Amino acid sequence: MDIYEKFNQLVNANDSIEIIDLLHDFKKSKKLSLDEEGWVYWNLSDNYALLRNTNDLYQNHLEFVNWGKTALYPEKLHWLVSDGTQALTLSLADHFNEWTEWYLYACTHSNRSRENRAVRFESHRTAAASSLKLNNIQLLDIALENMLRLIQEDDTWQNLLFSKITYFSLLLERNYLHKDEEGINSIISCIYQLLPTLLDEICSIENVESVPPLLGSWSQLNYPRTSKQSLLIALNNLGCSFTRIEKHEDSLRMFGLLLDNGHKLNSYGLAKYLSSLWITEGDKDTVMNRFLEINETGQSFSDLTNFEPGLKEFVL
Repeated sequence: MDIYEKFNQLVNANDSIEIIDLLHDFKKSKKLSLDEEGWVYWNLSDNYALLRNTNDLYQNHLEFVNWGKTALYPEKLHWLVSDGTQALTLSLADHFNEWTEWYLYACTHSNRSRENRAVRFESHRTAAASSLKLNNIQLLDIALENMLRLIQEDDTWQNLLFSKITYFSLLLERNYLHKDEEGINSIISCIYQLLPTLLDEICSIENVESVPPLLGSWSQLNYPRTSKQSLLIALNNLGCSFTRIEKHEDSLRMFGLLLDNGHKLNSYGLAKYLSSLWITEGDKDTVMNRFLEINETGQSFSDLTNFEPGLKEFVL
């Protein structure tokens, strides 16, 4: 079994400690290529983040950045700032200002090509989503502006539908923070204009299983977001955003479309969907019956209250 097969096994087993040991051994085993070294750095940061090991995460990511400023220049600089779990875990140890500096460095010094457009988008999305959670309005607006400019680079880009829905989801939440109801309604109108095209695309895609590139690799971060699963995930995130900004009818519509197209909700999405259903319908039996109908992965109702405290009265 080679390193990559073993890595995928450990990823599937959620064994971050073994992944870290594997990557350190791999790094010592030979002189790594640039893409191998970037992959190792990224996944070490990712697994330290999953373990909430902020000290080792910071030390590894600082080394990643210092190495990457030369080795990844100019095509691959956004690799350094392409993951939200890493960014938010760094924030737990008050390193988000440094992460922001790294992000702005990548924005300033990276070239802008079709070949790195997907990972550039991921870094902007990471900056925007992290800023929302941390209430960093200044960086949020910078990241959203960067997302919009990127979306406008090429109207034939294969990831355009995924990226527009993702951008609109984040922009909705930004306007909600600013209590900009007019802005929210304008975005919702844009979303519903885009929705028929998105649904046509989803329905036309054959649900063929393919082997994805290695997690955290340059190839994976630039992998096309054109699969049925990717587009449904974008709608799932939009449904969650609708719940968070108290647009519960719109949330129910999005989640209804997801379920009609075979998407299985994780605990977070299910909690948001049922919360909107409860607020809209106000009937416990309706909510509980719906939970029993669509809960295909065995979540307990009490687990959902971690994401939506308003559901706690169902389990009291």
